[in-house]
Amino acid sequence: MQTDDLMPNDQVPENLALVTAYILKDNALLVNQQLELPRLPSHPEDIVVSHATDSIGQVVARALINESEIPSGYQLMPVRQLVSHWTVAQFEQTSRAMQLLEWKRNHQFCSRCGNKATAHSREHCMTCTVCHYSQYPRINPCVIIAITKGAQILLARSAQRHTSMYGLIAGFVEVGETLEQAVARETLEEVGIRLKNIQYMASQPWPFPSNLMLAFKAEYAGGELLLQDEEIAEAAFFDFYQLPTIPPKGSIAYWMIEQVISQSTTNT
Repeated sequence: MQTDDLMPNDQVPENLALVTAYILKDNALLVNQQLELPRLPSHPEDIVVSHATDSIGQVVARALINESEIPSGYQLMPVRQLVSHWTVAQFEQTSRAMQLLEWKRNHQFCSRCGNKATAHSREHCMTCTVCHYSQYPRINPCVIIAITKGAQILLARSAQRHTSMYGLIAGFVEVGETLEQAVARETLEEVGIRLKNIQYMASQPWPFPSNLMLAFKAEYAGGELLLQDEEIAEAAFFDFYQLPTIPPKGSIAYWMIEQVISQSTTNT
């Protein structure tokens, strides 16, 4: 990527066709002090996130190779920090951009024969130049569960992240199981308890790296807390109004906790 491609918004010639760009390095996004994306000339390697409409121009994604090319007034900010500042629509588009870049980076070669793969001209597809096998973006379904016990909610602290934040039980859906089966299995594996009244709540694309979070709520049905050491550092049922540090606003976990408490208060 050339430095000229990253001209600040107020320095781009008015007669030049521009795109709004998600420029990413790892899990960080290039934004200005107002958390706005740059507008700049398109590039042949851009991935189209959304096509131009009457009100919005084309939106693309591209990887930042060299941090020294970042222009004055712009910075790389972790996407996790942006979640609480943006609307749901903004985060969903960011998620799409991140996942498309991750997919393209991981599918430069054919998984069937090992030859070079190239991007399709009209759709998100990497096609082998020899055997013509097509590789499309992959989505990994994950369940996340808000488990209640009366006026308490189960929260757990991850053993893999060194943080004081407590979140909800979550895990990947395995081949051949239903979402409800995944909810019950992940809960039993990670904290050793059984559930009842499993109900779907909502979903959220989560680009770390390419997940679709499927939210469920359930009630405690029995068992003692028995933690899976490699996954869970601590877990406990917390009173609704005496919670530890929880995930930030904008995350589906925050919304789930808020919804469960609000619904419980309404029903009492």
